[in-house]
Amino acid sequence: MPWLEPIPDAAVEVAERDTIRLAFVAALQHLPARQRAVLILRDVLRWSAAETATALDTTTAAVNSALQRAHAQALRARPDPGHGRGGPGRGPARPARRLPGGVLAQGHRPDRPAC
Repeated sequence: MPWLEPIPDAAVEVAERDTIRLAFVAALQHLPARQRAVLILRDVLRWSAAETATALDTTTAAVNSALQRAHAQALRARPDPGHGRGGPGRGPARPARRLPGGVLAQGHRPDRPAC
């Protein structure tokens, strides 16, 4: 019965979105300029590889390679799970949420053991 379901807490949703935005901006800061441009054009603005290559005056293969490197670098730059929400005394970390293109929104990855 839809009218009996709990009303979503807007404050929680806003806080989660802000956390995701902050994590995305933090991940962008760890990328070289070309990878950052490719990641934004492809994953945020949803440009095709050909459109991105034309805009950046490069090849489609170079765009795809830069995007793969950007995703890998963003994963390496994620925060240490012991210092985030799931840190000592704060209970278990919530599962990682992915942003467009696979960028992690939180430091915890369920497929890797905690340090």
